[in-house]
Amino acid sequence: MIVSRRRNVHSERNESRNDNLPGLLQPTLPLPIANRNEISQRDVITSESIDIDPEKPVSPSSRGYAIGPPSPDQQHPQQSRIRRKRKRTFLVDLMLHPLTVPLVVLTLVAFLYTTVSTYIYYYLPASVLRIPVANVDVPVPSAMEWPFIHIVNTRFMQEQGALTTLGMARFHLFMTFCFPTMISQSSQHFFWIIKTDPEFTKTPIFDLMLQAIQSVPNHNIYLVASNNNFLINPLIKGSWKDGAECLDLLQSKIYTGNITKLHMAMALRNERPVLETRLDADDGLHMHYLKYIQLVALKRFQPAIYRAIQHRPNGEDLTEPTTKPANLPPVPQWLYWCTRRHVEWHSSIEDSEEWQNVDNLTIGVLVPIQHDKLCVTPGMTVGYNIDVDAANVPFHSHDTLFRAVSKSSDCFSPGRLTIPVNKTAGTKMPACLVLVEDLLFCAVRSRTLTSAGMLNVGIIPAFRMEPNTTNRLWQLLDERFSITKAKVQRTQEFLVRHRKEVAYENVLGQCTTGHSCKDQAKAELQKIIDEESAA
Repeated sequence: MIVSRRRNVHSERNESRNDNLPGLLQPTLPLPIANRNEISQRDVITSESIDIDPEKPVSPSSRGYAIGPPSPDQQHPQQSRIRRKRKRTFLVDLMLHPLTVPLVVLTLVAFLYTTVSTYIYYYLPASVLRIPVANVDVPVPSAMEWPFIHIVNTRFMQEQGALTTLGMARFHLFMTFCFPTMISQSSQHFFWIIKTDPEFTKTPIFDLMLQAIQSVPNHNIYLVASNNNFLINPLIKGSWKDGAECLDLLQSKIYTGNITKLHMAMALRNERPVLETRLDADDGLHMHYLKYIQLVALKRFQPAIYRAIQHRPNGEDLTEPTTKPANLPPVPQWLYWCTRRHVEWHSSIEDSEEWQNVDNLTIGVLVPIQHDKLCVTPGMTVGYNIDVDAANVPFHSHDTLFRAVSKSSDCFSPGRLTIPVNKTAGTKMPACLVLVEDLLFCAVRSRTLTSAGMLNVGIIPAFRMEPNTTNRLWQLLDERFSITKAKVQRTQEFLVRHRKEVAYENVLGQCTTGHSCKDQAKAELQKIIDEESAA
């Protein structure tokens, strides 16, 4: 039987049609009506009569879309509406919560950072370097602009930060002999790393040093609070080339210098030849010394680029050479540089009566020194070619360097011999040690009571020098080292006035990390203290 909200001709017609159906074809389940022109959309065929209220919403089961007992929502429609309303209210409250927007923003930022990082590290070419400075994207200079990375390392009052009188004496020596020679170098393409004790940064002397460095326009001087050193003690491994020095700087406080360029030098340490020069804080270098080292390094490590730079027209920007010229000399993996000639300035002359006159007491004594088979500390340099492992480069101190490397060819590998050595023509293999002999005196060394080892502080007794030679040496220091007699005189006055205090604090500084621990040095310093106390 068909039950509908309206009875008309169509329903009567359907009734007679259903009565004629076989029993097996009588519908036993709710089914939708396909012919909507004859029967209303809400009319269903059932096996029994169902009364439908036209004002009451029809449930899904009565439409023929569900099978089985009614759902809880069908049984309790009012509670269902309340639950749906609560869900909508919760979503609205969540959207209006003050933490929702920041969390969404952070999620988007994290997603963008991950996407960009993945693109940079996996899809950009390997030759594209990125500078590790936050919010800075600096184009990497070409090999013609930066053909090498040159680092100059200087120690100042490391592990002795609390010794203020000794610190002031060494500051006078630094400002007289070391600082003026570095800011006057004819090539400023280097990074001067000056490391000092973090405790020393709390003293007024450090403030004076900071002001002096900041007063010059050079932005390649980096004053760093660190007690770590490399290429000095053979037991401490590491260098700029292998990244140990770079890591130490990143973990230390840097007070001066262009940090962006410093990070560029870190990023390019495996892309350019690296030079590392040692210079004590009381020594100085000839104004052309670093430039000489750089030109020789470029010629030996990168001969093609060296020739391109040498033949570059004035004002013309030249790109890197793509072809190598013929007949290149053998290219080394590493090299050492050193000098055997220097000038010494002696402050203490009490042990030499022939030197005790008014001029020498107020300004000290200059002594020219020439070694035969010994390299001096100031200016000693080690160079690494591009694809060399720093661990394979031998370490040598200044007193063993000449004997170990002067006749060695260990810096060459078979793959680097770009031309065969013609023994019949007398071709000689270039040395792994480059002796800087083209400059008359390459360095100046101050020998005073501030020296931890107290080595050669006194004047050689048998040495004699004509007054005219002394004047020429002072002229040489002024013209080639930017060292003036006025500054030397002020430094001498401080050392003489505080002789006892400097000697006493030097004794206290003995045997600290990285400094001398010799009984002979302690005995000499104690002798000076006793003499000054008895006077």
